[in-house]
Amino acid sequence: MTIDCDQVTSAFRGLSIDHDSISCGAGSTQQALNETRHAENDIIAIIKSLRDGTSEVKKIFAYFQKEIRDIARIVSSSGNDDGPLWKIVEECFNNTLSTSGTLRFKNFHAQIHQSHLGKHLEPPGVFESGRDGETSCSDSQDYSANEGDSAAACLESLEHGAENARESEQTWINFWVRALSHCPDGPTLFYPSADCHVELELRDVPPLFRAFDRGSSGRNNSDLIASIASINEVSRHGKTNLLSLEKKDASEMLHKHLTKSCFGGDISDNLMSWSSSLLFVIQYAIWRCHILGHSSNDVYICAVDSKRFPRGQFARDMPLIRAYRDTAEPGGDMDRFFRFRLEDERYDNGEYLSQGAVHLTERSCVISLHDLEQAGLNNLYPDFKDPEAKKQWTKRVRYLRTFWSTEQTTTGQEIRYALRVAKKFTIFNTLDIALLLLVFKNRTIRTARTEDVQESPESLKEYGPDEVQRYLREAATMHWHGRGGFDSTNLHRSCKAQILENVFQITET
Repeated sequence: MTIDCDQVTSAFRGLSIDHDSISCGAGSTQQALNETRHAENDIIAIIKSLRDGTSEVKKIFAYFQKEIRDIARIVSSSGNDDGPLWKIVEECFNNTLSTSGTLRFKNFHAQIHQSHLGKHLEPPGVFESGRDGETSCSDSQDYSANEGDSAAACLESLEHGAENARESEQTWINFWVRALSHCPDGPTLFYPSADCHVELELRDVPPLFRAFDRGSSGRNNSDLIASIASINEVSRHGKTNLLSLEKKDASEMLHKHLTKSCFGGDISDNLMSWSSSLLFVIQYAIWRCHILGHSSNDVYICAVDSKRFPRGQFARDMPLIRAYRDTAEPGGDMDRFFRFRLEDERYDNGEYLSQGAVHLTERSCVISLHDLEQAGLNNLYPDFKDPEAKKQWTKRVRYLRTFWSTEQTTTGQEIRYALRVAKKFTIFNTLDIALLLLVFKNRTIRTARTEDVQESPESLKEYGPDEVQRYLREAATMHWHGRGGFDSTNLHRSCKAQILENVFQITET
């Protein structure tokens, strides 16, 4: 489906009218409201055109039109873009999954059961009249035709039981996944479709990091991280979801990406790598400076707050490898590599993958290695300054993990350095990043963990190596003792230091 960009731009300009600034009389106000309604209808039509749904999806879509209009209006008024269509669709997708989301299928399902065969099935906004007295969207016509029969049929289909309800919910979610993948410049999610050949559990994702410079593959800047395939006009894989491929093709793409050079990649590679281990990414940045002769001003670390991205934007490499390893020829290169990644935990560096384009604005920050050093990174961890160690990457990380694994106490000076470095990660709570930095080492913990925040070691392994597991454990404890967390923005530095000193065993200040 090709989207008319002029139509998108026009629709969003209509949505962005500032009605509070209108003071030209009732006629002008009504005209502006009519223009907004027309723009809303255009956006609804554009979203529908991205991917036609089943008749069931059309009914659900019609039911939620008011909520979709509200989302479109809020998103379009909060940005400076003329046509951020993918932002609206992404927010709609988020609202289908969130427990407090306005587009949750359960809201529709509950209303169906409460409506007594269609008595109250006409939701607000679905049958609102336009300027000529007609319904404002063609879906409303679908919904209203033979209304009683349609409602009864819909209710009958849903009353088959919980299994049917789950299938209907998944169909509704899949509609938004497909719509998002068809948006111009929109993200490509790791989200299994109904006909997917693999099962993939989409766990919560910790903070992720990526080091890059001008020689890195794909496109890397403060606004966008994009794969080679997504920025190459010749490639046909820029919007390809790995999970939609045949298993053999998917395993080949995965293997090629995970074994590629650090300085290039295949034109068909639609994947980009991230890590939950900031230790690993910092050492990678140091190594790139050495191997390429770069200044630390020229190598950057991108940090993303994964909670601000749609579910499926990032996927851990290990579950993907487990899902596709059975396609590898026994004893072949792919089989040996997959076996190595799954079985040798010493080289598990918490790798995550993204597909296509990842839009970073307002949910990430980019910091140069130089800025981290100036803030005190090398004072916190002098081992990063070792000239000989700059020549190594994965082996050096493995050495540091082993060297720092012995339990040790913490000094007040280390906490102060960690807070100074953490301030550079502007998108995050300073205390969270300071904690993440401090647990590079296995430090003695003062605060006893409660049963409420205990997680099994095996479950934590899914998120990354030792330092990532320590961070997740202690972050849960720190926030639990804060009774719901805290906003470190307004805390004085001494207060932040005190909170961390209550977590770690301190030897001196």
